[in-house]
Amino acid sequence: MIRLLAAALALAACATTSAPEPHPAAPTSTTADKIHKIAVRQAYPAFEPDEVTLNALNDQGTTEISEILTALGLNDRIEYVTYASMEQRAKEQPDTQNTELSLDGTIATITPGPFNAQSPATIKAKVAKALDQGAEHLIIDLRDHQGGLLDSAISIANFFVSGGPLGSYRSRERADPRIYIAELGDILDGKPIAVLINEKTATGAEFVALALRSRRDALLVGKTSFGEAGIKTVRPLGLEGDILLIRTGELLGPGGESWQGSGLTPDIESDDAATAARAALLR
Repeated sequence: MIRLLAAALALAACATTSAPEPHPAAPTSTTADKIHKIAVRQAYPAFEPDEVTLNALNDQGTTEISEILTALGLNDRIEYVTYASMEQRAKEQPDTQNTELSLDGTIATITPGPFNAQSPATIKAKVAKALDQGAEHLIIDLRDHQGGLLDSAISIANFFVSGGPLGSYRSRERADPRIYIAELGDILDGKPIAVLINEKTATGAEFVALALRSRRDALLVGKTSFGEAGIKTVRPLGLEGDILLIRTGELLGPGGESWQGSGLTPDIESDDAATAARAALLR
């Protein structure tokens, strides 16, 4: 079940709530009205669907959720995720859920698990241990990392930047973005950093990678990242654990830049990112 919840968080990227536990199926009369009441009004209180469309869907007895979302023009904001797909995603998650540290000469490599409430303190302690053991360079391996809790991603980036903006969050409901500012100071005291990324690096992990490149001159090494900057809220549907992922906003980089859809392009493209990063750091 822990892996299943991790999969739901990965699907939600930086979700504001976790996925529901499975439970007996609700009645099969899933309608456009129900979708609207359960999810849309909570995330988009100003949204009122076309009543003609809504009534037509109900009259037709439409129960295909994806069809309802498309008919209401919401498929770009709301994603329907079945419990079965979450189970499959859980099976595909890496076995390692913990943060790992390795030291090769003067190069320390941190491989974080999914960002959770304990991640910032764990990563800070691992970095301190590496410094005590003589580390002069740091590699943060975010390959296949799909983020987790947004607050944790912000805190982790905060450890390595001495003041200034780390990035921001633009909500659909607010005109002005919320800006996140570095306040703790650089625990590496300027030592070089490389961040490993690939096609599965997403959301909170991309936020950290971009913040460190923009504000700390960290090298991004590997492959172009996934390109998911959306913040999503999880809403239970009451259908055997199925959920709706509702996009409520978007993360932006320190300069207000978006990586949604495009991803982050590495400074050094390589199929062997770890080797390329070590070589670059030791030049």
